[in-house]
Amino acid sequence: GNITWVGAHASAIKYFELRNNWQEVEGIYRSLLSVSPLDLQLHSDLAQTFEREGKYNEAASILLQASHIYPDFKTFKTLGDIMMRLSKPDSAAVFYEEMDALAATSEQKMRGGLILSYAYARAGRLKKAEAKLTEMLQENPDFSMARRLLDDVRAMEHKPQGGK
Repeated sequence: GNITWVGAHASAIKYFELRNNWQEVEGIYRSLLSVSPLDLQLHSDLAQTFEREGKYNEAASILLQASHIYPDFKTFKTLGDIMMRLSKPDSAAVFYEEMDALAATSEQKMRGGLILSYAYARAGRLKKAEAKLTEMLQENPDFSMARRLLDDVRAMEHKPQGGK
């Protein structure tokens, strides 16, 4: 009677995390999600557990579920990051576009726009990358990282096919 059901699960999660027993941690999060399926933080925590294990497809699946419950900047950014880790820049760009649309602060708009532009460039969509970066630099001409990426994108556009 000294600890709640949720508290007991939280203690168990910490116990198994300290022992790197991710399978047990996954099971506990799934148990918690079965009781609270709309809890965005539980989805996020389970996705992070999968990421620690390198189970990126499972992490993406959990985050996709979360994005249907409550679409937010962080969830779409993480989904895009996972797709980049999986060398799927086209898929990453789709999630980053969703992230960009949800950017609420100036910092999110600049950081998100840069990430989106990078994904476009990695996917070979150089004109889209250039357009996004140009738009960002019109808003913030001193954004040096965007300027450098724009220079790189323009250099890639003028590079002969075949890479030489």
